[in-house]
Amino acid sequence: MPAAPAAVADRAAAGVRTSTLGRRVAAIAYAHDLAGKASPTGAKLVLAVLDGARRVKGAKPAQKAPATAERAQSVALIVKQRVQAAGLDPREFADHSLRRVS
Repeated sequence: MPAAPAAVADRAAAGVRTSTLGRRVAAIAYAHDLAGKASPTGAKLVLAVLDGARRVKGAKPAQKAPATAERAQSVALIVKQRVQAAGLDPREFADHSLRRVS
């Protein structure tokens, strides 16, 4: 450590999906940050490999549907049913989650 940009580019782009490639590069950057070393992931070579992989593999993220009131109610009902199935009191569960958020 620190890794050479060419090594990062070769290692990261070993025939994987672009999402995996992004995670690998992020992990390498994080490891360098923890070690207090300069990260090679911002080098032009590494960025070119990332851009090329996205361009070749056509990795446009899928657009998710918006969270509507109906979906929120559906999720709330499922959570309530699972809490009850686990033998818990839904009111205590809600109180507990509110305490953890605040």
